[in-house]
Amino acid sequence: MAVPVSDMDPALEGRSREVVVKILSDSRPVPPGRGLFEAVEFDGLVVTPYVDNNRCNGQGRCNARMAYSLRATGIKAARAAAGKDAA
Repeated sequence: MAVPVSDMDPALEGRSREVVVKILSDSRPVPPGRGLFEAVEFDGLVVTPYVDNNRCNGQGRCNARMAYSLRATGIKAARAAAGKDAA
């Protein structure tokens, strides 16, 4: 199952905010809630970097770039954020 994810961090201005996380499990995971934008946590998240050389055509400069593959073993609702007083 592939889950599209949006990062709403304002510091990402001008950069892509969307990625896809592939969830690998024996049973089909059910995303929590029904909201359009909802905070979630991924279990067993693995980030695998690789070189994307699809932009290289063998003529002149190669525009290869670093890319990432995101895989997880599960998805669940995010835990409530700890308050400022929590230590």
